[in-house]
Amino acid sequence: MATHTTRLAPSPTGALHLGNARTFLVNWALARQRGWRVILRIEDLDTPRVKPETIEQTRDILRWLGLEWDEEVALQSRDPSPFRDAMHSLAQRGLVYPCGLSRTEIAEAAGAPNEGETESCFPPELRPSDRPRAFDRADTNWRFACPPTRVTFDDAVAGTVSVTPADDVGDFVVWTKRGAPAYQLAVV
Repeated sequence: MATHTTRLAPSPTGALHLGNARTFLVNWALARQRGWRVILRIEDLDTPRVKPETIEQTRDILRWLGLEWDEEVALQSRDPSPFRDAMHSLAQRGLVYPCGLSRTEIAEAAGAPNEGETESCFPPELRPSDRPRAFDRADTNWRFACPPTRVTFDDAVAGTVSVTPADDVGDFVVWTKRGAPAYQLAVV
């Protein structure tokens, strides 16, 4: 039988908030109930917002909540090679492309956002026609060319879920102009 692994992945941008604590408790309890390994991974890639003093504070809070982990992974920022390797692979397969458009330019091209939206959907019409086959510029945003495919999966809480990411968010950023992976790449 394969051993499953899950993670607790706090981001050290401030004090651990109640919603994250609840999510970590549920995730940890399900993992322990099912005999899974639990790793602690500090997601510190959003460097402008990272507050280093909160890392130990977060560990202390998790321990106070009674959570323990089987392994602690080094800070994500210590080894960028897996993210760069992933970007090279995605670029070679034509799945990502550099994009220097600002949020304002994207919103103007896509039309007015709907009420309550915080970011405009990035439409495929803004993709370059010839995507690069090399990840050769780490100083610009790179976007994932989201295919127009419906994705269906069974969620243990919500039941069957069906979404079309291309319609919901469009081509999302996977590498930032700060030269770092975006959350959407780093989390996987």
